[in-house]
Amino acid sequence: MALIRKFVHRASAHAGYRSEVECGYAFSSQNGEPLLHLETYGSSNRAIPGKVSQSIQLDRKAARELRDLIDKAFPDLPR
Repeated sequence: MALIRKFVHRASAHAGYRSEVECGYAFSSQNGEPLLHLETYGSSNRAIPGKVSQSIQLDRKAARELRDLIDKAFPDLPR
């Protein structure tokens, strides 16, 4: 599991997706600070469907930065 500290723009990032999966989320805290935990699960064509595939956590700073990125990507999305 990784705690995201910073988002970095990569112009060469692949824009498409390979498969559709579910993303689970949970709320927790560490040292009194809130964390958002996100994890994706293996798609139906994986060796073990439903197994946790990626797992990340966002603290307050990373969540704020992600919110700003979402606003930039989807400017017409109401808050």
